[in-house]
Amino acid sequence: MIMKQQAGNNPYQIIFYGAPGTGKSYRIKKQLKAMNVPKENIFRTTFHPDSDYSSFVGTYKPTMKPVIDKYEEIVGKDEEIAYSFIPQTFVKAYVQAYKKPDENVYLIIEEINRGNCAQIFGDLFQLLDRDDDGVSEYTIKADEDLRTYLEAEDVLGRDADGIKGGELCLPSNLYIWATMNTSDQSLFPIDSAFKRRWDWEYEPIKYKNTDWAIEIGDNKYSWASFQKEVNSRIFEATNSEDKMLGDYFVKPSNGIISERLLLNKILFYLWNDVCKDYDGDIFRTEDNRNVKFSDLYGENGTDILISMMSHMGVSSVSESVKNIDNNADETEANEKDHTKYSINGNGSYAKRALSTELVREYIKQHSELSATKVVNQWKKLGKFVSHFIETQDEYDRRKDKEPRVNIIPCNGENIYISTNGWGGQGVMDSLINAIPQEWNLRVEKLQHE
Repeated sequence: MIMKQQAGNNPYQIIFYGAPGTGKSYRIKKQLKAMNVPKENIFRTTFHPDSDYSSFVGTYKPTMKPVIDKYEEIVGKDEEIAYSFIPQTFVKAYVQAYKKPDENVYLIIEEINRGNCAQIFGDLFQLLDRDDDGVSEYTIKADEDLRTYLEAEDVLGRDADGIKGGELCLPSNLYIWATMNTSDQSLFPIDSAFKRRWDWEYEPIKYKNTDWAIEIGDNKYSWASFQKEVNSRIFEATNSEDKMLGDYFVKPSNGIISERLLLNKILFYLWNDVCKDYDGDIFRTEDNRNVKFSDLYGENGTDILISMMSHMGVSSVSESVKNIDNNADETEANEKDHTKYSINGNGSYAKRALSTELVREYIKQHSELSATKVVNQWKKLGKFVSHFIETQDEYDRRKDKEPRVNIIPCNGENIYISTNGWGGQGVMDSLINAIPQEWNLRVEKLQHE
């Protein structure tokens, strides 16, 4: 019996699971490449609703063969129908593992939960129990067709370990790795008996493609910002991460997600798979008007998309780049920039605190306004940093909360002001210059080194 040392800490059977587009398949590909696994030792298959035992293991199928006479010589060019066992992915990987006992062989199953695992694996289910050496603890009898195929001299041979006594047994150099898209887990639920025979590893959303942009008309929005805002709303609506957008839900060749791709793949998925059962607070304009999917294909579709982006608070590309740079070293930026500001001749505020004090002074001058009205007034000036100013509801909705906010009370409610990102070049000046003169908020620089 082949008993090969386990490759590193890699489990013999593992399912990588997560939201669509999180890079589960890519992770497996990267890991196999890092281990220098040759192509001939990698066998892939994808499960789907019509998958069954024969499409995974193999079955007898009709083939055309030359006509042979009683002397075993080919007769002319005629062919006749003959039946032979046609191996499928599992058997191919199984044979390769026994033929190359000193090399690891990998059977990769994509979308394992999109097929009926109990039906597809059949008796092979028992082989998944492995001992400490990685060998199946329990062997199973191969059916007659498979046994005949494996016992052939040009396959394994009658006395080979892989079919000794007519029984199947997984060798320790055969690894079975799979991916599972959690948004599809309702198709064929995997029972607990099957689950416990696998290791499981979650593949999280990393928001790593910060250089990707969504192009709508003349505007460019940050894909990572769009992801975060949408995923926050999905979680709020469903209390689940299963239907969130992964980093590679789309794969734009040049990093630009066109309006067409946004509509036909991303927003169609959100409309059809998320918002048909839940509100999601995604298909709304900045004036809180509900949007029908057909509206996005009308003559005002581009304007509606832009308004939806504004409603969700998606950052433009320039804003996103500013905040990425500033978030990386906000403290260092503040330490180097000692500029202080006064408001109407009073106080001495650093950049991190100035926006908060400006809003606080505005509330003093307009004590009759609600928190929502105050927030809306300041939002009209622009979006200078991510989550510049928010109401309690807006702050509660988003998932990426950080302790980088100041909280200001306003008529029994709270307003949240970001303290992050103001150290960037010209960011604070943009805010100061945008404040209308009639607001009576005169800002002066007191010190600059």
